[in-house]
Amino acid sequence: MITTRFKNFYRINTWLWLVLIGTFAALISGCASTAFERKSYRLYEIGKEATAKVGTPMLVREEGTIEKRRRWVGILNSPNGWETIGTEYSDDYKRKKLIYLGSSGSTINVAYRVYRAGSTVPEQQESLTFDLSESNTITVKNFKLKVLKADGDSISYIVISD
Repeated sequence: MITTRFKNFYRINTWLWLVLIGTFAALISGCASTAFERKSYRLYEIGKEATAKVGTPMLVREEGTIEKRRRWVGILNSPNGWETIGTEYSDDYKRKKLIYLGSSGSTINVAYRVYRAGSTVPEQQESLTFDLSESNTITVKNFKLKVLKADGDSISYIVISD
C-alpha cells in the first residue's frame, strides 16, 4: 500500500516538473507577441556646447512616429529577448540634419537636409554659407546656433533654439 502511494506521488511530481520545465522553456524560447515603439529623437541639447567634425551632423532631429514591430524570441536567441521584424514611419515623419562641411577663412559651410519616412535620399537639401566676421550666430530654418570656434577640421557651437 505504501509503495503504491509512493509510486503515484512520484509520478505526479514528475509530471508537474515536466510541465514546469516545458512552460519555462516556452517562455525563454519565444512566443508570437508583438510590441510597438513610438518615440521622438533629438541629437543635441539646447544651451550645451557641442563639437562636430567635417562631414558629420551637427544636429539631428526626428519628428513623427516610428513603429518598430518586434516579437519575443526569447533571451536565449537575442540579448534582450526581442527581434525587430519591421519598421513603419508615419506620413508626417521627417528627419532633419545640419551637417558641417568645413570653413575657409571666416566663412563656414553647412548642409541642411530633410529626409522623409526612413528614406536615405534627402527630400530637401540646401548648401549654406555663413560669414562669421559679420555674426557668430547662424540661423537655419528653426535652428539658431552660436558658433564658438570653427576651423577646417571641426566646429564648436551652442544650440540656442530649435
